[in-house]
Amino acid sequence: MKLQRFIFYISTIGILFIMSSCASSYFQVYKVESSKEIEHKSEQLVYENDICKVSYNLWDNGGNVGFILTNKSENNVFLHKDKCFFILNGKAKDYYKNRTYKKTVSSRESTFKQSSISESNTNFDEYLIESTKALVSSSAQSSVSEEVSVSYQEKKTICIPPHSSKMIQEFKIQKTLYRDCDLPRSPNNNDIKTLTFKESTSPIAFRNRISYSLKGSNDIEIINNKFYVSEITNYPEKELIDKRPIEFCGRETMEEYEFFRKTSPDKFYIPYIPEDSWDH
Repeated sequence: MKLQRFIFYISTIGILFIMSSCASSYFQVYKVESSKEIEHKSEQLVYENDICKVSYNLWDNGGNVGFILTNKSENNVFLHKDKCFFILNGKAKDYYKNRTYKKTVSSRESTFKQSSISESNTNFDEYLIESTKALVSSSAQSSVSEEVSVSYQEKKTICIPPHSSKMIQEFKIQKTLYRDCDLPRSPNNNDIKTLTFKESTSPIAFRNRISYSLKGSNDIEIINNKFYVSEITNYPEKELIDKRPIEFCGRETMEEYEFFRKTSPDKFYIPYIPEDSWDH
């Protein structure tokens, strides 16, 4: 249980292991506005109706538009993945891709040399040591490596039991930097500027179209969660990143790691190093 709590703690504090080995000089940070029915609750953006709750946390490199679908009802909820779409600037992308997954597990089987204990052996400890040596030696010589592969098909329909959740992840929002003459690409602390947009002028508008039904019903319900980028800002790395040890249960690690000073579920980022002398 303590290990599980520690893993959950590490996964929620915005630690940057990658940045430690390959530091980026700047970050482009995008702030996102959502439709009125989506609320900002703690570390999530949440849409909720009588049957389902859809939770988002966009904070990730390139923006994580994946969602957690929670079944609030007493019946099974069926997510129709083949009727779910991520729509970016009017272009629809399918969540269902009819993929075949293959999982390979490696195993090692050994044939152990059997030993029997003689009744006349009075030095049992010495015998046990020697027998163990023989067992290890025999195992090392006769070990056989073996691989087992299991293939399975992507599901069109995903069942979510009552009062449980499933995570759906597939797409990033933005992979390339946004460039503008009014947005310094390599700003210092005194030269940080923010571009602001309305919904009608935003360069990035996206939505998730989520289709689901209840057990025993042929009616498919549709959820449309809409978002658009309202602000874009370039920051030098030191404006966003701190270094400190990880602390858990009163103990700290010996090494320092890089952390975001502040994360937000309605923002995402792209790290970058300018590769030429252009100012914008």
